[in-house]
Amino acid sequence: VFWNGSYFVASCGGVTISTLKTYIQNQDEIK
Repeated sequence: VFWNGSYFVASCGGVTISTLKTYIQNQDEIK
């Protein structure tokens, strides 16, 4: 799941660190 998420973020391009951190936090909440 994390790999797919990383691939999605990378495909977006120009993603900020804050956006990435927020995405990771959301993934933790889902788990």
